[in-house]
Amino acid sequence: MDAPLPARPAPLHPARREAHPDRPAPRRGAGAASAPSSRLRMGRVVLGGLALWAALVTAGAALGLFRALPTPLVPVPVVVGLGGLLLAYRLSRPFRSWVETADLRALTLFHAWRIPAGVAFLVLGAQGAVPPLFAMLAGWGDVLAGLLALGAPLWHGRSRSRRWYTAFHLFGMADFVVAVGTGLAYSVTGEPLMDAVKVLPLAVVVGFGVPVTGAFGLMTLDRLRRAGR
Repeated sequence: MDAPLPARPAPLHPARREAHPDRPAPRRGAGAASAPSSRLRMGRVVLGGLALWAALVTAGAALGLFRALPTPLVPVPVVVGLGGLLLAYRLSRPFRSWVETADLRALTLFHAWRIPAGVAFLVLGAQGAVPPLFAMLAGWGDVLAGLLALGAPLWHGRSRSRRWYTAFHLFGMADFVVAVGTGLAYSVTGEPLMDAVKVLPLAVVVGFGVPVTGAFGLMTLDRLRRAGR
């Protein structure tokens, strides 16, 4: 009888699977099996919360509840919403994990809502309903950002996709800072034309779209930064 062959020794340095910039690294451990279901539940909570937020802002604007807000305090909903989301990202591990594993295409395509928002700014600016400079900066910036976001499926999965995503979200944040900064300057000075952001459709842009877009833009950039280490 032939002697059994000796067992093949295990490699000293097992090959490691390189993480793809568009996908999260696989998780190991006892909780790995339940991770997809927990992320799915968190996704439902996040989407449900955002939908409720948008509905409340829309209903409040339709009922005229924001008209009583003094113009210098118009930025308050933006600051509160933005700060609340970033605080949740910092303190809630399930929420942060969901952001880290969400499809980058979805996080980017969300910015497509800025196209109709930008058009609304431009139309109202042409009608003299909002300050012309604010309408121009916010309007054209949002339209361009929204159009660029539609290209996410084209560069997703490519070798340099992380660079494309990073470049887009940096541009999106730059436009965010310019538009919000301009609106803030007009608001704190009590510009009467800023009353237009207290009613539909701009009330939804300011009370929901701006803080959500700004917060998720910063979260996505943080995710991309850590993925590039």
